[in-house]
Amino acid sequence: MTESQAIRQSRDGDPCPPWCTRHHPDAEIHRTDCAEVDFWKSGVASWINVTGIDYCQGGGPEVSINGWRQVIGTGKRISPCTVLSLTQARQMAELIEVLQDATPEQHREIAAAIRRAADITEAGR
Repeated sequence: MTESQAIRQSRDGDPCPPWCTRHHPDAEIHRTDCAEVDFWKSGVASWINVTGIDYCQGGGPEVSINGWRQVIGTGKRISPCTVLSLTQARQMAELIEVLQDATPEQHREIAAAIRRAADITEAGR
């Protein structure tokens, strides 16, 4: 490290892990942006951001997946977000790869089944 390179620190003054790419003296989260993917199809703008995170006050490292989708001209917008453990994130990556050959209709069918399973399970509590 040269004199011109500052050591990144958390707001508590602790050094950041080597993977942390943010200077965050006022925030309590280490993070590194791993991917940002934008895509546009038939008047729908979509965006996905994947970030590695670790809260300075404990809890362990996680992966944050944020999405944004807007149907142009309608004002309709959705912004899903999920934070996964490292194991869950790896499993999610595997599931996404399994879906690579699925048709758009099959993607919608799977999404509907996931929502239905959540609703049924929640109603049974």
